Amino acid sequence: MILVLNETTKWTSERLAEHVCHLKSGDIPHSALSSASRCVLDAIGAGIAGFQSPAAKVVRQFCKEFFSKGTASVWFSDKQLSTAGAAMANSAAVSVLDVDDGSRLACGHPGAVIIPASLALAQAAGASGRQFLSAVAIGYQVAVNIAASRDLSKLDTYSTGRWGAYGVAAAGAWLYGLNPSVLAHASRLWATILPCSPLRVMARLPTMLRKESHGQP
Repeated sequence: MILVLNETTKWTSERLAEHVCHLKSGDIPHSALSSASRCVLDAIGAGIAGFQSPAAKVVRQFCKEFFSKGTASVWFSDKQLSTAGAAMANSAAVSVLDVDDGSRLACGHPGAVIIPASLALAQAAGASGRQFLSAVAIGYQVAVNIAASRDLSKLDTYSTGRWGAYGVAAAGAWLYGLNPSVLAHASRLWATILPCSPLRVMARLPTMLRKESHGQP
């Protein structure tokens, strides 16, 4: 079968981006906001537990030295960093002990990726609490569905890094009211870069992080 493309043909990334970027706050059901709030509480609990871990401390120190100061909070401290810096530091605290939420459909941990990034983006955008929770719900919906669409039998790793970024991009695009073409381009970049990243090789290197592929702490 030959797929014939024309000017009206839309790729999946474009259709998804249009759906996300055209969503209104009122389109997000209360049940989704309630679920998002529980996920946020879960991430906070995981972050508190992991905050003082050696690995989380190393990541925070790196973020402090590498990223610029900004308006996004480093959780459980009086520090503020750029959006990217705070998201990375907080994500490390949430995920380091591997007690963060998990999705059976996605075979991974969406919260540690989506929630810290969404909160940092929401702070930078001056968003309300409802807008933040809406962004979290959108990020989960996009990321988990993309992850669940994969053929798990053919994966070389279940790493959340392979699909979590789709949710972050969707949450950020919605919060900032970006044009769908921007989100579509971001999704294509992730689709190109992430499958090529050497995650399985990195998992075998000696680090303070949990070696997921071998079930070792």
